[in-house]
Amino acid sequence: GVHEPPVVARARSVGSLPAAARVALVLVFCVVCVEWSVGFWGASFADDQVGLSTDAAVTLSSLFFAAMLAGRLAGSALARRVAAERLVAAGLAVAFAGFPLLWLADDALTAGAGLVLIGLGVAALFPLSAAITFAAAPGLTTLASGRAVTAGSAAILSAPLILGQLADAGGLRLAFGVVPVFLAMAAGALALVVRRPPPVPVVS
Repeated sequence: GVHEPPVVARARSVGSLPAAARVALVLVFCVVCVEWSVGFWGASFADDQVGLSTDAAVTLSSLFFAAMLAGRLAGSALARRVAAERLVAAGLAVAFAGFPLLWLADDALTAGAGLVLIGLGVAALFPLSAAITFAAAPGLTTLASGRAVTAGSAAILSAPLILGQLADAGGLRLAFGVVPVFLAMAAGALALVVRRPPPVPVVS
């Protein structure tokens, strides 16, 4: 078979990504921040702000993870027929719709509905955002993949800590107010990626 010269192979795993791919990494970071913020603090929020017992809050927060599973399966099926950018936009819209229900909830039913909508909305956003990153860096898939994993890992480490610091400073309701900020940043990054011209493939 034909093998790439070593210099070309290295160029595909090191170096700089196109601007559109770097913006897409911001999208990856923000959507993972939303997922882990709600996943990590959802039970505590339901306990502290909605007034549920600890056991009831944990049970309620499991709705988020069940919705995540259902949304991930649905997103995987839809991704075969619908562009990733459209699916990400739809997911962000669903998560936006669910956030006020959770944030302003004063009963279990409303909080549960908010958690389900957010879970459905963010379920497939990480793999779809990673796919957008790869598409924005043709010929640099190895590099883009590594950077996407790094962005997601950074979000997993930082988002729960950010909410924890904000909760210590002003309460958990204030801390949860950062979630729509992450959603808005993700929407902005998506808009920038969509508006950029198609990238030029790396020629080997």
